[in-house]
Formats: sequence, structure tokens, C-alpha cells
Amino acid sequence: MERLHGSHEALIAAKLGKPYSPIFAAAVQRAGTENVIMIGDQLETDILGANNESIDSAVVTTGINRRSSPEQFEDVADELSPRYILASLV
Repeated sequence: MERLHGSHEALIAAKLGKPYSPIFAAAVQRAGTENVIMIGDQLETDILGANNESIDSAVVTTGINRRSSPEQFEDVADELSPRYILASLV
């Protein structure tokens, strides 16, 4: 948690969106299983968040990401590298 400003104890905030842990933990809990995969098109939010939580990750090549082969991920940091590459969702 981070204090937003001032000294008032109630003025704190938690980072909830991707790539932060709470949103991924809530998704797994709602799914009711540990057998999940995060499918996304952004390495810095979707894939990083999933990888940080040990959730399988798949990047789809029809969105922001344009890398479409394993070779194109060789220069990408491990925490930003997806386990799977999907050409599309259909």
C-alpha cells in the first residue's frame, strides 16, 4: 500500500490494475481453479502480471503486440515473455 498524501492514516491506496498482483489473484479466485491462462496483447501489463503470479500466459498477435514467432521474443526479458503465442482468438 502507498500513502497518497498527508498524514491521515485512511489516505492510502493499493495498486489494483494490471500488472499488479491483486487483479490476478482475484481472477484466479473467481475462476475457482488454479488451472488458468492469461491471454493478452500487452507484454508490460498482461504477460508481466501473469508471469509474476506464475500464471500461464499467452500473447495474441492481433492487438498491440506484433511479435508472432518465438524468435521475435529472444530479445525480450524473461518476465515479459509469454509461454504461448496465439495468432488470433477465433
